[in-house]
Amino acid sequence: EFWSNIPYLVFAVILLIRGFREKKGLASIPLRFGFYALFVGICSSLFHASHTYVFETFDLGAMYFLGTELIVQNLSRLGWLRYRSPLPLAGLVFMGGWLLLLGLRGSPRLWVFGAMVAVALLFEALLAIRNRRLKLTIDYSALIQSLVLFAISYGFWMVDYTGLVCHPDNHLWSGHALWHIVNAGCFLTLSRFYSTCRVPVRSVP
Repeated sequence: EFWSNIPYLVFAVILLIRGFREKKGLASIPLRFGFYALFVGICSSLFHASHTYVFETFDLGAMYFLGTELIVQNLSRLGWLRYRSPLPLAGLVFMGGWLLLLGLRGSPRLWVFGAMVAVALLFEALLAIRNRRLKLTIDYSALIQSLVLFAISYGFWMVDYTGLVCHPDNHLWSGHALWHIVNAGCFLTLSRFYSTCRVPVRSVP
């Protein structure tokens, strides 16, 4: 499964190049998502090469960068962070998830990132309701692509994790390896969505 982290690193390079070309520093969404993909790829590689608790913690925790970004982005778009720096909240969300991770064992450790995604989607639903009321339209195609990729990859992960489809002697291909390969694409699609969703278009009455 170690090799299946390569897509994270490839997409990280693509996003980092895009981000550096924008010359916006950390204000560049592709740049930030590139760093998140890089962290996930490195930490996941370390875990699958060692299978230790420490690197498992770093592997799961690396995904919290992405989860924190989604939550803070949506809170900002809702206007709840107006005139405030998002950094203190981002730090609080990330460290809260990290500390919770340290206090858990086994499968519940997987639920923390899922909870982050669920909260981000709840805020996205509130945004959709508000935009509909204001007759504003947003191109959700990239977000829908992200959700489809995530659902497919999570399905691969679950059939492997639960043992429904599992071949312990096959160390080259597994459901978890497919989770890495498919899920890595979410960094590209989410970066595209959050790069454009801040400019809603008013619908024609």
